Amino acid sequence: EALYIFQGVVLYWYVLSSVSQEYLLSLSVSSALSIMLHHGWNAIAMTVGTQLRISCHSLLCKKLLKLDANYNRVKDINEKMGQVTEGLVLAELAMVKAPYILIGPFYAL
Repeated sequence: EALYIFQGVVLYWYVLSSVSQEYLLSLSVSSALSIMLHHGWNAIAMTVGTQLRISCHSLLCKKLLKLDANYNRVKDINEKMGQVTEGLVLAELAMVKAPYILIGPFYAL
């Protein structure tokens, strides 16, 4: 939001200067490019994280049901399934946020 306020100030005070117009254009283009790249990256990360969670959840549920097929206590099976689901949700969040560790230094520059 501060960037848009700054763009408005530059446009208001120095609209006739060619340098300020180029600066304003470069700020606008870099803002739009940053938004487009961030949105694409976030969409890809969410898709991969969701696919990873679904595949792991399916595999673990099949294994859990196969191991507990002869086990008669349904309550214990439901508790195990809940624990598996909670762990996979945390794994999905970690998968989505992990790439930002690599990108963080570039944003700092």
